[in-house]
Amino acid sequence: MRHARHHDTPGAADEARYVTFARSPWVAVLVFVLNAIPVFTLEYFLRLGIAVGVFLGFAIYFIAYEEIHWRIHFGGLPRWMNFARRHHMLHHGGFPGRYNVFLPLFDWIFERGEWRGEKA
Repeated sequence: MRHARHHDTPGAADEARYVTFARSPWVAVLVFVLNAIPVFTLEYFLRLGIAVGVFLGFAIYFIAYEEIHWRIHFGGLPRWMNFARRHHMLHHGGFPGRYNVFLPLFDWIFERGEWRGEKA
């Protein structure tokens, strides 16, 4: 419901209220804790030595997601990242797919037929 509200507010006075991942910073803390549990549990049992890197990568991506998504909607995005804004705004326009906010790698890898004008 919050995501749908985000799609309804571009250009509206209350747009900023719906651009961030969550209303409360505690929700972001909860997301980190809930993601840390399985990562560190697997690390405990499998001893792969990658948990800290995985969790650090998740933290960096989450921060980048928030910052870049904000800049996509309110300006300040570096010119070289205009591809990310175009990709994201297609998602806002009801274009099928285009689910990643700013790093469309998997959207490109798993390109859907609808993007090419084919029916699914």
